[in-house]
Amino acid sequence: MRLKPRRLAGAFFVSLLLASPSAARAAEDSADASVEDRGRYLLEGMAAERRKLHRGVYRCDGRKQWTTRLEVTFDRWFRIYSAFDDEADMLRFDRTQEYPILSNSVMTKDEYLAELRKPKESRKPSIPCINDQRYFRTKDKTALWQWLKGSAYEALPVVIKGPDNAFIPGSLDIFDVRGIGLYTWWYLSEHRPTLEEVFDPIKNGTVEKATAGGSGLQRVVVISAKGNRRTSIWIDEENGFTVPKLEDQYMDKQGEWLPASYVTETAWEKRSGVWVPTKSSAVMLLRAERGFAYGERQERFDFNFNWLDVGSPLDERIFTAEGLDVPKGTLVVDHRSTPPILEVIGDPDAFPKPRNPQSSSRLPAGFLLANAVALLLIVCVSYFTRRRAAP
Repeated sequence: MRLKPRRLAGAFFVSLLLASPSAARAAEDSADASVEDRGRYLLEGMAAERRKLHRGVYRCDGRKQWTTRLEVTFDRWFRIYSAFDDEADMLRFDRTQEYPILSNSVMTKDEYLAELRKPKESRKPSIPCINDQRYFRTKDKTALWQWLKGSAYEALPVVIKGPDNAFIPGSLDIFDVRGIGLYTWWYLSEHRPTLEEVFDPIKNGTVEKATAGGSGLQRVVVISAKGNRRTSIWIDEENGFTVPKLEDQYMDKQGEWLPASYVTETAWEKRSGVWVPTKSSAVMLLRAERGFAYGERQERFDFNFNWLDVGSPLDERIFTAEGLDVPKGTLVVDHRSTPPILEVIGDPDAFPKPRNPQSSSRLPAGFLLANAVALLLIVCVSYFTRRRAAP
């Protein structure tokens, strides 16, 4: 069939319109919008699924390792017990970890650093210890107890302060288990992230790609608001929008993307209608420098989760000083009052101190004995001084 001249002119005009720069830009904008929409759909689905995990109790066995050229140079175990209720704003987080120390004597900071700078073979032999820490947080208070078992240091009292005011020292900080899979090594080591703090950089960034990631996974790439960080997130849409893998890259001074600095891989299972992590590893791959190739030096956390319960109401006793299950006779110091309120767990005679030191007339026996000895010394010194001065 032959086209009439009018139809030929119309077809030619349409082809010119489609080939024009404005039409090309419109097509690109439509494609970009499609990528952004698809990426946001996956990211919002992931966030919504993570928020469904409101309550749970788990134990975790894990390790922290440093590896240099495939040789493990640092390897310590840790154990976690945690219970949480997001709706009631309650968190219990106990951590026990291998914690060797350099000395049982008190060292200044300079002495400690000087000891660390010595060659390993000439340092003082480390003392193997276990650092036992128990912590809880509620809407109105936090509590922390710790004991360096195997050292000459005594167990500390239970310290109670205002909301979210206690800090657990060490190489692994408190974390919200719902963020596992999204936490990099950097988050876990020292930053105590909340779930929303991990979501914020993703929400505030720009979706660069949203493509099939293989094995039924979708890969979403997000560029940070500052433009210097690229996060690739693999999302399993068919299995609760879980995150089996995440990678973080950073841009160098020349504007080129460096190889991945952080890689997190996580396994999941469904419990009581909610997806929970069962295993996770967070690895920091150090860049090429000081004679090392990229990835020859690694620092990593490994977690193995054993879920005791998902979704059931929690026993509120575990969010009390008595529920920390510390040794009987442990002192409790509540700093929310001025002066602090002192109590004792278990035997009330273990620490002969009044509940409120300023309002009580009872004095500890040790205080009275010390004053009696001091008075006796003053009398003796006065007697011998007068005797020598006599003619």
